[in-house]
Amino acid sequence: MPYLKLEQMTPAEIPPSYEEHYSGFFAEFDGRRIETLAQAFTNPQLPVNCFLIHLHGAVTRVPATATPFPLRREGIAIDAAAYWKPPHGEAVAVQWVESLKSKMPADQDGDYVNVMDRVDENEVRRAYGGNYARLQHLKAKYDPENLLSLNQNIRPA
Repeated sequence: MPYLKLEQMTPAEIPPSYEEHYSGFFAEFDGRRIETLAQAFTNPQLPVNCFLIHLHGAVTRVPATATPFPLRREGIAIDAAAYWKPPHGEAVAVQWVESLKSKMPADQDGDYVNVMDRVDENEVRRAYGGNYARLQHLKAKYDPENLLSLNQNIRPA
C-alpha cells in the first residue's frame, strides 16, 4: 500500500489507547525473521498488529543529509504493537513486545521515527543517525527553550 494511503487511514483525532510498540529497521528480511513474526502473531494473548514498510525506490535515492530522516537505503521498517486494557493488561503487552525484540533484534543503524514508542535520547540519536547534530543546531535556533519536546525529542545544541 502506498505510504500516503497508510497515513490517511489514521483518524484526525486519535482516542487514548494503551499499547506497547516494537519498531526498527532490517536491511535484510530473511526467512528467520518471517518465521519469528509468524510465531509471535500465532495465538497471542492480546490484540496485536504489525506494519512492515518496504523502503525502496525513490526514497533510497535521496541523500541521507537532504532531510531529517536518514533511512535512505533499501530495507524493511517494522512497527509491531500489542494493545492492552487496564488494570492488568500492561504486563502481558510489555512481555510480548520484549519477547519479540529479543528474538528479532533490529539493525543498530536506524529506526523509522514515526513509529517509535517511548524511547530514551540514545535511541532518538540512533534513529536520526548522522543528522542528529544538524537537527540539534536547528532546534537551538528555532526552539531554544525545547517547547516542542514530546515524542522523539531532539534536544537543542
